Amino acid sequence: MRTVPWAVLGVEPAPGLKLRADLGIIFGRTDTANYVDRIVRWVDKQTNVVNDVPTEAEIFPGRWGTFVLAP
Repeated sequence: MRTVPWAVLGVEPAPGLKLRADLGIIFGRTDTANYVDRIVRWVDKQTNVVNDVPTEAEIFPGRWGTFVLAP
C-alpha cells in the first residue's frame, strides 16, 4: 500500500473536511512495459486512454469529485 502524508498535500485533516480530487488506477502487465487499460476511475470517465502514460496521468481538476473526511 502507498500513502501520502497530509503535510505533503498541505492539508490538516479534520472531520467534515472536503477535498476536491479524483482517483484512478492504471493496470498493466508484468511481462511487458505496455500498459493494458485504465480500469478504475472514480469520477473522470473521459480518461479511458490506453497505452499512453502521459495522457493517462494528466489531471483535469474541473472534472474532479469531492471527498469528505468522515467524523
